[in-house]
Formats: sequence, structure tokens, C-alpha cells
Amino acid sequence: MTRLVRPLAALVLLCSAAPVLAQNPTPPAGARPAGPGGPQQGGGTIRGAVVDEAGAPVARASVSVWSAADSSLVTGAVAGPNGQFRVEGLRPGRYYVKASSLGRRTTSSDVLALSPQAPVADAGTIRLAAGAVQLDAIEVTAERATAGFSADRNTYRAADLQATGGTATDVLRNVPALEVDGDGKVSLRGNENVAVQINGRPVPMRGEQLANYLQQ
Repeated sequence: MTRLVRPLAALVLLCSAAPVLAQNPTPPAGARPAGPGGPQQGGGTIRGAVVDEAGAPVARASVSVWSAADSSLVTGAVAGPNGQFRVEGLRPGRYYVKASSLGRRTTSSDVLALSPQAPVADAGTIRLAAGAVQLDAIEVTAERATAGFSADRNTYRAADLQATGGTATDVLRNVPALEVDGDGKVSLRGNENVAVQINGRPVPMRGEQLANYLQQ
């Protein structure tokens, strides 16, 4: 019985250890490991705070740590509601910090050195100045309505009614509720007492004279 219990206990211990190994965090996309085997292997820490021009904390500012040796991205973090940040798991070396936020210019800190004797470096207060945000051009296209309706008149755009090379008579033939006979006389629902205006000015003509003018 003793020989069966010992292998079973070893098997249980191995299975319970697997989830513990899976909990090790991975570095963010584009960042290299901060130390051999991952960020958890380094014992260095960089801390600091991000503020605006007036000295107020910049909450949720983006903070990235870069290697001073080759300017490569190492890891990153997000500042808390009070603007303070703390990046851990860094191996000994020389680094600098970049802080950025929407509507503000990206600012870099001085070069910071981490060593086994001095594993914690203070980036101090990183002040972000306001900066212009460049947006892509927006093209707005609008279409004017073909017809406008009001209490005393209906207005139609001649450009939408006129055929290419047509006359004013051709335009009137395309207006709803208007009728133009073979002689060019205009009537509205059978009523020939129609006043014609061009560019908002009444045409001082009637009858056959008006019909000839519109056909020109």
C-alpha cells in the first residue's frame, strides 16, 4: 500500500503546480522581455508621476519604458487616477521613460540607471504640455432639394428640370401641375392666368408674346 500512495502524491503535486506557472504575465505587444525569462525575473523598478502644465495629475496617461542603449521599447504601463505610475520587473540597465496623453505632447524623462545596488529609480514629475491634434480632412457632400414647398408657392430648380439644350418652355413642361400646349401657352391646372417670373422678376408679357419669348 505504501508504494501506491507515494507516486500518487507526486502526481498531485505536479498537477497543482501547473496553474501557478501559467500565471506569469507576458510583456505588452512590441516590447521585449525586461530580463532573462520575462519581466518577472528583473528586480528593478521605475516610478514617477505625470502632470499637465498647471501641475494637475494626468489620469490614465500612457507610460512606456525604453532602453537607452538601443532605443527599443521594453515595457509599458498606464498612470493611475493621481497620475502616478510604477513599472516593475526591469533588469539592470539604463532606461528612459516616455509619457503621452491625448491632446498633449509626448515628453521623455532623463536617462535612469538601474543596478543590483540601486534597483529603484525615480523618474520624477513628467510634465505634459498641451499640443494640437491633427485630424484627417473630412469631405462633406450635400445635395440641394429639387423642389421647395411653402404656403404661397412651390419652387423648382431649373437645373434639375431642364434637358440639355432645352428652352424655358421645355423647363416648364417638366414642372408638375403645369401644362404647356403646342402654341407655348402655359396653364396651371387648366387656368391660363399664370404669372411667370425669371430670377424673381415678373415677365412683362402675356399670351402669344410670352410663349414666343419662352421658346427662345
